[in-house]
Amino acid sequence: MPGGRPKKQGPLRSPVYFSLDPNTVKRLDDASKTLGRKKSQIVETAVTEYLDRVETEKPQS
Repeated sequence: MPGGRPKKQGPLRSPVYFSLDPNTVKRLDDASKTLGRKKSQIVETAVTEYLDRVETEKPQS
């Protein structure tokens, strides 16, 4: 897709939908203001880092 972000190499990931409690929303708002980034970028970074950590911590079979 022209002008879009390049796709990351690696496993395919499906969209995830979730609800956040008011305290988490406030923390995202605060992080967004502090870092000068959009909330969606903050969430994307947090989810990506979480998934990377979970994949790293998987027990080896």
